[in-house]
Amino acid sequence: MAFNIGNFLDTMQGDGVRPNLFDVFVPSVGGNFTFKAKATSIPSSSIGVASTFYYGRQAKFAGNRTFDNWSVTVLLDELDYNSGGVRGSFEAWSSLINAHRQNIRLSGNSLGSYARNCTVIQKGKAGPNIGTYTMVGAFPIDISAISLDWGANDTIAEFTVTFSYQWWESLAVKN
Repeated sequence: MAFNIGNFLDTMQGDGVRPNLFDVFVPSVGGNFTFKAKATSIPSSSIGVASTFYYGRQAKFAGNRTFDNWSVTVLLDELDYNSGGVRGSFEAWSSLINAHRQNIRLSGNSLGSYARNCTVIQKGKAGPNIGTYTMVGAFPIDISAISLDWGANDTIAEFTVTFSYQWWESLAVKN
């Protein structure tokens, strides 16, 4: 089959999905807060392989599904360090899971006391949502460092929050 750019263009419905059109919603334990998400991803999931040997030959069977951690990169405003700001809110949420000084859980003993459902919505160029993914039972496991650098002119400070979660759900997958 010869290369034909026209065939390619004819099959590209809607001009292709743009990776820079998205919203992120993260409800914290202390209440909802808004922030400017610079980057995130729709996390992957993998099905493991359970294998065994039979007369020297490896037989493979489908195993269990696992879900990779999910990360969100956040842009900072100057007010984001206080308790109502995004950095302060993530730090307070993390402290409820395990306090810095006491090494105890401050929010209760059940997963429901600190885990929340977080959502990534990918948007089409005309505005409607084209994909929605919800990370079920998510909680922050890492709040990254904020780099400070006298030579970093004309940039906005940012940090990354990594979440663990139970599974993700999408509009395409109902079970």
